[in-house]
Amino acid sequence: MIYLAGYLMSHTPVSNNILNFIVPWLDKDWPLNPAELFGREAPLAVEIGFGNGHFLQEAAQARPDWSFIGIEKSWACVKRLIRRLDESALTNVLVLEGEGRFLLEKTIRPGTVDRMFIHHPDPWPRPVHHSRRIVQADFLELVADRLASDGLVRLATDHAALAEWISEHLDGCDRLVPPAGKVEDFAPGLVTRWAAKAEKRGISIRRFDRVRAPGPVPETEVNKGGGMANVTLKGPAGPRELFPEFKGGAFTHSNHGVEVVVRFSRLFRQADESSWLIEAMVLEGGLTQHLGVSVILREDGEVLIKPHALGHPRPTWGVKAAVRHAAWLVLRQNPELEIVRTTVGPLVRNPEHDEGSTLNQ
Repeated sequence: MIYLAGYLMSHTPVSNNILNFIVPWLDKDWPLNPAELFGREAPLAVEIGFGNGHFLQEAAQARPDWSFIGIEKSWACVKRLIRRLDESALTNVLVLEGEGRFLLEKTIRPGTVDRMFIHHPDPWPRPVHHSRRIVQADFLELVADRLASDGLVRLATDHAALAEWISEHLDGCDRLVPPAGKVEDFAPGLVTRWAAKAEKRGISIRRFDRVRAPGPVPETEVNKGGGMANVTLKGPAGPRELFPEFKGGAFTHSNHGVEVVVRFSRLFRQADESSWLIEAMVLEGGLTQHLGVSVILREDGEVLIKPHALGHPRPTWGVKAAVRHAAWLVLRQNPELEIVRTTVGPLVRNPEHDEGSTLNQ
């Protein structure tokens, strides 16, 4: 596990820190249930990209009646916060390690966040990198979905160009509107360490407060993992004909501004030649999944392609792309097969022609 090396530096045993502060979100149903995680019903605050954890720790100390979830993709930052939480003996903070947008979408229940904080996100100043900025039109829609009926999101930056970018995107989001009155100070006098340094240098901080506009909350679909992604083909192919050759390679996609890489490395065949397993690696932002894709030849001539239980893959967009690419490999070498069913989107015979896909072999 990735956790072990980092915890060797902690003051308390590895198992204690994992159990106390880090949510093993890959092993749980999505979205998560905050009441189950914290063992109580309480208002929920979420900070995306907590950095060194200074604000999150002190906010949790100032609001012991609230539950706090911190999302951060940097393992070094996670370790620093874990040490702080351990030393201060806080019990109302939990950590999700991974990419912010992905975790907000997959693990946070719609309509449940009372306060959300996005402090000083990476400005990505070069125009060629603006698509990597976390504040995008679809991300703000996602934020609105996750806020409670009276929930508020605060964004802050000391980067002038990013402030203008945020302002323009907020103006274009009808579901996030300025609060009607003055916003109560969540933790009086508390600022992020980054903001304190900027103010000392005379750099102004732009803060944006928005609340969710009235409207329905999206329905919650519980994702339990498993075989949601699958393709069924049918034709006269025999067991020795599905993979006359196999060459590993990688496909690169872009999904909502997040680079997704699907890499195939090896092919394994079952002894009775009725099924195959493609070893795959899927990278989506801060999430990496090592999994197998099963290709099963049924007695009725159908070929079923789906994620194998090995690795406990979650049916993310990237895992569906892996199944789609596996289907392409079969179709390209067996043109007589027809597509019967697919839950992973449209299929074409040549994956190089798939919109947004780049093949690297």
